[in-house]
Amino acid sequence: AGMSAYVPGAPAAGGTPTGPVPASVLRIDARQTYTVVHNVSVVDLRDAAALDVFDVSMSIDEDSALWTLRASGPGALYATLVGGEQPAQVEVTIDGLTWRFVVDSISRAREFGGTTATFAGRSLAVLAGAPYEAVQNWVNDGPSTGAQVAAVANIYTGLAVSWEVEDWLIPDRVFSFTGTPLAVVNRVAEAVGAVVQADRADYGVRVMPRYPRLPNEWAVTPPSVVVAFEAVVSEQFERADTPEYTGVYVSGQQQGAVGFVRLAGTAGANLHPLVTDPLLTEAPALRQRGEAILGASGGQARVTQVLPVLTGTGEPGVLSVGQLVRVLDPDAAWMGLVRAVSVAASSVDRDPRVRQSVVLERHTKDVDYTTRPPPVQQG
Repeated sequence: AGMSAYVPGAPAAGGTPTGPVPASVLRIDARQTYTVVHNVSVVDLRDAAALDVFDVSMSIDEDSALWTLRASGPGALYATLVGGEQPAQVEVTIDGLTWRFVVDSISRAREFGGTTATFAGRSLAVLAGAPYEAVQNWVNDGPSTGAQVAAVANIYTGLAVSWEVEDWLIPDRVFSFTGTPLAVVNRVAEAVGAVVQADRADYGVRVMPRYPRLPNEWAVTPPSVVVAFEAVVSEQFERADTPEYTGVYVSGQQQGAVGFVRLAGTAGANLHPLVTDPLLTEAPALRQRGEAILGASGGQARVTQVLPVLTGTGEPGVLSVGQLVRVLDPDAAWMGLVRAVSVAASSVDRDPRVRQSVVLERHTKDVDYTTRPPPVQQG
């Protein structure tokens, strides 16, 4: 398949494109209790019929472009989902927040006393990937930008690609790849260390910077979400240290450029090994790949917090990968970047109980690992 030619033009107003910025900071404030009556529904999008389910869980992380779904219910679910137009599509709504999925697999377990059905699915964006789209050979016919390569590969799939990283020029026939249209998006994003995330309910993906701001800037960066520690149902702190690199050489290959990226305020003397990629062909690509590498360097932890799902005015609902969160820890407030999110609803058929689990990347240069406070438990 060919790619469209690059047409140079004036940069967009406002400079480098960035992801959506909330008009105001969302908050989970401290309360005496967090009592919420949840409303959970699962609907078959083929006929808008409600599906009877016992429990639902959904998850996504920084390196998985698609949301995944798992749900279980009575045995009658099996016949419903394997019948009719295939693949089935379902919609999950939790307190007004909506996800849509293509059902990948359906199974049932029969035993004395009853039958249980389970099904799994992935975001609608999977329709631009395997097994729904064929693997193809792709080469850019003429100079193209990274965004153009991703968009042109999806002309016939209709997948909407929201491009939220700085674009760069790829010379004629430098992009050569074998895969599905969705895999093309992942490949282009990978070159600059970007993150691909499927829309929750729409047929689209976002290509976002792995670090909208580098960790050494977080202290002076407004957060997307503020979480009071009283709202944390439980917390797990796990060290995830990496060498403290301050500089990296990044290079293309046949027609690539070579660049040196270093953290501001340093000489970049603590060098990460050389990184090469054929698509690193222009300065914006080199810089963004370097930022992704240096941002992930140094002492850090993965902090997993279980939080309530609150959808009132000014509250965040279910958090999103890439949001910067300020946690009002009683020891000292700290910042973390959302790297994974899962949300689970149990007892859907009776009295739904909903929780979300969020994995935060926390940089810990000044943290004393031996004096972590115990987690606060909520009922």
